Amino acid sequence: MFIEKKYGTVVIGSSFLVTMFCLGAFATLLFTWALWFEPDTMLSKLGTAASITGLFVGTFIATWLVNRDRNKRLEENHDYKEWLLANLQGVISAVYASIFNYGAGREGDELVKIIQSCKDDFDYWKGQIEKINFNPLVPIKIRSTVTLFFHQGVKLLLAPSFVFLEKDNGDFLKRTFLDLLDEIIHTPYIQNDKDVEIQRLLKMVDKSIDLVKQAAALKSQ
Repeated sequence: MFIEKKYGTVVIGSSFLVTMFCLGAFATLLFTWALWFEPDTMLSKLGTAASITGLFVGTFIATWLVNRDRNKRLEENHDYKEWLLANLQGVISAVYASIFNYGAGREGDELVKIIQSCKDDFDYWKGQIEKINFNPLVPIKIRSTVTLFFHQGVKLLLAPSFVFLEKDNGDFLKRTFLDLLDEIIHTPYIQNDKDVEIQRLLKMVDKSIDLVKQAAALKSQ
């Protein structure tokens, strides 16, 4: 890989840096070769040549390391966002199903079974996200908010009746679910990512959130 558009930004490959290094090395060799024709002592010529070579090699190594770390960070964060958004849809769908069925008038054993099924789905998708939520290359604020979201979001799933309390007026849904989701996905970390796949998944998550809001607007019979 030389230079390509990837992860919504420009990525410089190691092959490109090696090619530039080879060209630079050739130019440095020509310059160093010219020094042998200068009227300096042999020791002075060797010292100058060693300094030039050391500076060039040191600069290349530093540049290569910085570029390698940048590419790794871009790749790790892209994979994290993709995995997070894809699995968040499952988490949100589980919460939606719980709220919708309560709002639609389900009750008794039927409702208990539905909520348990939703809880199983919630735990599965939560587990998928937790597999990657330890990645140190991902901002700690995002990872900690994801953890808090799971802690709070499950309350909404297990107690959907709280969504429909008149005195609550939607605050329970906002506090335990919508606000935390907003702090995860509607932030520069994800919103500013121009990758096509990330933007596609983000739109799908937003649609799932809209379904939850619609379900919360229902009134139990």
